[in-house]
Amino acid sequence: MAFQADVTDPGQVKDMVAAVTGKYQKLDAAFCNAGICIRYRHVHHNSLIENIKAMTGQAWLVMIFNFLYFALYVVRSTTVIYFFKYNLQREDLATLVGFLGILSGLPMLLCLPKLEEMFGKRNILFLSVAIYLAGNILILIDQTSVVFQLTGLVITGLGIYGIFGTIFAMQPDAIDYSEWKKNRSISGTIAAFQGLFVKASMGLASWIIGLYLGMNGYNGELSTQSAAAQQSIQFCYMWIPVILCVLLAGANMFWKLDSCADEMRAELNERRKKLQELIEKW
Repeated sequence: MAFQADVTDPGQVKDMVAAVTGKYQKLDAAFCNAGICIRYRHVHHNSLIENIKAMTGQAWLVMIFNFLYFALYVVRSTTVIYFFKYNLQREDLATLVGFLGILSGLPMLLCLPKLEEMFGKRNILFLSVAIYLAGNILILIDQTSVVFQLTGLVITGLGIYGIFGTIFAMQPDAIDYSEWKKNRSISGTIAAFQGLFVKASMGLASWIIGLYLGMNGYNGELSTQSAAAQQSIQFCYMWIPVILCVLLAGANMFWKLDSCADEMRAELNERRKKLQELIEKW
């Protein structure tokens, strides 16, 4: 609410301020009676510390999910090209590898909404990790077979897209949960921290891969790499994703919002409905 008036009498100014303040106090009391925690102040901005305190453990868990997923994405998308080029000596398949890496997981994305509705996000994240590991096992079975490698790439693609889609669907639940438990909407803070975690994850994963390959003699200017460099490429491509998937599965054991999602949404919708009614009445 904003208004402008030319007032010179200090008494009039005092009366006007009291009238406006009284209306805000009444509205504030009505919100509290409705179970809605909102405060109006002359000038008030939530501090970063307050917003961080309002983040629940489930919100931080989503940050961990994002950190692990984007590390997995960087490791897989980078080292698969190196593996086909230097270990299999099949640089001619680079376009096909890139194509499969992008499109192989699309069927999983299309199925995710129905699967999550039927089985819950927690279970689908476990399933997606299991699919990725199944594809990785196929890659490990015959490390010199192009057929095994391409088939494994398709299966891991289904898994990694399932992981991404499920984590993306978990984020709104974590935002709603913070509002439900702490009576504070902090979607902006969660989005900011998510961006920070994603950038840190991708940067750290790229740095570690470059450092590890360099320590083992990798030289991008050479068309043929040493045995040690090829072994380091193989480890990054085949085993680091396994480690990250195991960590993802371990973190997923602490996700608990599937069981209370319906109750949470119903109560939040009721709060918002009351808020809208009070605003319209006022």
